[in-house]
Amino acid sequence: MSTSRLNKNITLIMFLLLSLNVFGQGRTDPQTLNFQNIDGFSGYVKFNTFYEGFATQLKANSGVLVIRGYSKVSRDELEALRKAGINLENYKPEKFQFVVEGTAFVKDYAVNNLYKHSAIDKSILKINHNMGDFTTPTFSDDVRKMTKEWSEKNGNQSYWERFGGFTPSRVTELYLLELKNEIDRILQEYKREKAQKEKEEKAKKEASSEKKDDTVADSDKKSTSLKSDSGQESKNNENDSSEKENKSESKKTMVYIPKTNTQMYNELKEMTDKNPSLLNNSETRQRLRHLKVDSEREQQINRDYRSGVYNLNSNTLSQYISSNQKIDTYKKVGGDITDAAVGLVNAIYAEGDRKQADRTSVHENNKTKASSKEESIKAWEEEIEKSRKEFKLNVQNNIKETGYNLIKTLEVGVINYETEKRNKDKGEGYWKGSRYYYNPIEFDKITKRLDNKYIYIVETNDLFGILDDAGNAIYPPQFSGIYVLLRNNKTPRILIKINDKWGEILADGSIVEEVKYDGIWYYPNKEKKILKHNNNWEEKSIDNNQLLGNYSSEVIAKKNSGGLIPVINTTFNKYNPTGNYSLDIDGQIHKFGENTEDSGENSKEYESVRRGQSIEKLYKKNGKWFITAGYGTKNMTIVEMPQKFVVEALRETENGKKWGAINQDEEIIIPFEHTFIRRTTKGFTTDKGDYNINN
Repeated sequence: MSTSRLNKNITLIMFLLLSLNVFGQGRTDPQTLNFQNIDGFSGYVKFNTFYEGFATQLKANSGVLVIRGYSKVSRDELEALRKAGINLENYKPEKFQFVVEGTAFVKDYAVNNLYKHSAIDKSILKINHNMGDFTTPTFSDDVRKMTKEWSEKNGNQSYWERFGGFTPSRVTELYLLELKNEIDRILQEYKREKAQKEKEEKAKKEASSEKKDDTVADSDKKSTSLKSDSGQESKNNENDSSEKENKSESKKTMVYIPKTNTQMYNELKEMTDKNPSLLNNSETRQRLRHLKVDSEREQQINRDYRSGVYNLNSNTLSQYISSNQKIDTYKKVGGDITDAAVGLVNAIYAEGDRKQADRTSVHENNKTKASSKEESIKAWEEEIEKSRKEFKLNVQNNIKETGYNLIKTLEVGVINYETEKRNKDKGEGYWKGSRYYYNPIEFDKITKRLDNKYIYIVETNDLFGILDDAGNAIYPPQFSGIYVLLRNNKTPRILIKINDKWGEILADGSIVEEVKYDGIWYYPNKEKKILKHNNNWEEKSIDNNQLLGNYSSEVIAKKNSGGLIPVINTTFNKYNPTGNYSLDIDGQIHKFGENTEDSGENSKEYESVRRGQSIEKLYKKNGKWFITAGYGTKNMTIVEMPQKFVVEALRETENGKKWGAINQDEEIIIPFEHTFIRRTTKGFTTDKGDYNINN
């Protein structure tokens, strides 16, 4: 980028930063856009677009999606979905996301707002059921020049808010995972019911055809008998006709294989096992008993054949068969008598048992449906989490492909989504008297955390910018210095530098402090900040920006010991790290540390000293000694030392860091050769002996 082009951009950015009198009061336009056959769906979407002055920000929210058609199903399947509560000819899904493409523009005030200047690139907006999106359209240099001239003539009003607009052109993507899962579930159930119904109808037709064949056969026999007396010619005709009918009949004849007693017993036993209420009927119980006896005898006969019993002489075989018949009769009759004896008692409970069985059957069916729904919800949630991870990875890859250096990824919020969870405390049941009753199975709507919402600090050509969660520019790279204040569970605050001035913004791009200060610094407690503008100093609270004090340089110097103020950030042309610094009234930054070469800070540290049970930093300024109190904590301050003192200190030596003691004249009172040192009433004690010190 050329120097003149860069200067123009910086000038425009400064103008936008200073145009705060209407910031956050942008216009709103309602938008409606039809779509056709996106993944089979047709319909329309509605949303609102907002126009905010700073950085020509285009926002969208209040999304509505209406489905008016679905081409992937037949008419009868559409009807099945309608009966299940999903009318795809007019349906608003609860959860959705759609992507809209369109063109941002500004009207030309000089020609009665009729001519529109379009943005250089298309604008993409992603909108779902509970969140919107924003982007920053870019306009040509001529358009930016026109908007600047108008704003300067009209009290720095925002041209974008006054004349900006957005024309949506098409819906490019729909995300309807939950709706698709529900459609699949309903249609699968519908297809199973349809197949079962067709199977039953087919069985009825086959049974009806069998009866019809028997009737036709009886009629043919009578007809043949009547025609047998009608002469040879009639016989010949009859033979010819019979031959034709036999050929035709051979094509229609169905062959049925009779069922064995064992097969019939097994079938009835399976039916009663699946539906125990059938046994409330005495005829069913009797048939089941008789079939069991006949089945057992049938199997015995088969075994007898194999063993040679039926090779006995005729008298012995007759006696054997007769005995078996009597045994079977006793079993059948005995069972019938027993069943009749208890029939009166069973009749009292039969109706209750039937109702209980019906309740149990309905509950088991509901449990099956609930389990299926649980699996669908789990699969849907896993798909959402997978999509989010892929989205975040794609954004970070796109940032690198764009040529930006990713400096910092910041958490700025939480992304939640609505889902359902089965209520484990309901749906089991309770005893009432001698009966067991089932509660309905319920699903509770819950909110689950999907992921953090992020912004990205990027750098290119020694300029820093801020991108949103989707990788779109909140502010393109334009800041020569940047610092991020992080606090637990609070939105990050960002200091930005343009030319030689600093300002403060929030993670969403909104301005807290105009870019006009010589420096902005945060106190260690992260509750207050101090701002310098020429010879004026301001103290403000961080959270509500309330002014706490206004001082001149002379007053602020007296207010702080040694003229130094503890702060946690610097103000250099770079990505500034958090540390333990002190701010001089001349704006210089001093670092309480050892490695300050090429860092831009001025080292004020002389020794690491012990004060009570803590380690502090000792330094000398303008002939006076000062020491930190609460070094490295949120309550860190700076206090002046007494005129005379002896203090234990830690110093780097040829043998590593060693403890000793120094006084106000920088004289070594105790050599730096000890592994520990501790103050006593008479002086100090060390690993090598005691030292008596008289101050």
